[in-house]
Amino acid sequence: MSASPITGESVTSAGVSVTGPNPVNPALTVRPEILAGIVSSLSHDRFESYRESSDQDDVDVVARYAWNVAMCAALYPLLNVFEVTLRNRLFQLVNSKYPSGSRPHNTIPCWLDFSTPIITSREVRTVERAKKQLPTPRNGQARHATTARLVAQLTLDFWVFLFHEPYESGHPGAVANLWPKLLKSVFPSMAPADRVLTSTLASLEEIRVLRNRVFHHEPIWGSNVLDEATRLVQYTHAMQKEVGTLVRATETVTGIVMAGIAPWRAKVRPLVI
Repeated sequence: MSASPITGESVTSAGVSVTGPNPVNPALTVRPEILAGIVSSLSHDRFESYRESSDQDDVDVVARYAWNVAMCAALYPLLNVFEVTLRNRLFQLVNSKYPSGSRPHNTIPCWLDFSTPIITSREVRTVERAKKQLPTPRNGQARHATTARLVAQLTLDFWVFLFHEPYESGHPGAVANLWPKLLKSVFPSMAPADRVLTSTLASLEEIRVLRNRVFHHEPIWGSNVLDEATRLVQYTHAMQKEVGTLVRATETVTGIVMAGIAPWRAKVRPLVI
């Protein structure tokens, strides 16, 4: 038994190492035609990225792929709530500092689209690309490019980049003075000792990288997924503790990670041998 870093509750690994060997029959092999189909679908390099030296047959590799997909699926709600909470909270706080009517705008009446930008040229280009993806009127229906739609169109990359130096007070060439003044407002439930811009940015970058790996279907099984999930829950809770509490109570990452590949081996074995 061990304690989940997310919930603090005891969890059982069912006697299976998260990435270690599983007792298997070395005589069992994946049928050649099935193996060829799987490798053709995933690519040889991707298939091999799920292999461990301790694996005794290809069934473990297929099971580990299924396990990885399950972990990514379990992380999705955590990533979803974190990203939506961060973008809405950050937009609203910057909007209170730079209200929509305080400067002329281009097409969207908010600080994201000011004629005289308060964001860097890189972020301006990102906003322009996002605006091109917004819905336009069609079939007689009014589908206007609104501020809310623009906020939703911008990716996590954009919002995390707003924590970088060009938005830090006192930094040479700063385009907007957001930090560190707004840090407490963005993360009101974070312990004061932890509310440091450099460490916060480092954690947000880790979350950004994880989000992109999950959404781009990359292997995550070799990383410490429980630590990643814990960080997501903690930062969501720091922004909005009620939502963070809900996410912590409903997450399924812990059970999937601790079970290892054994349940997935049991599921895929009858299908491939």
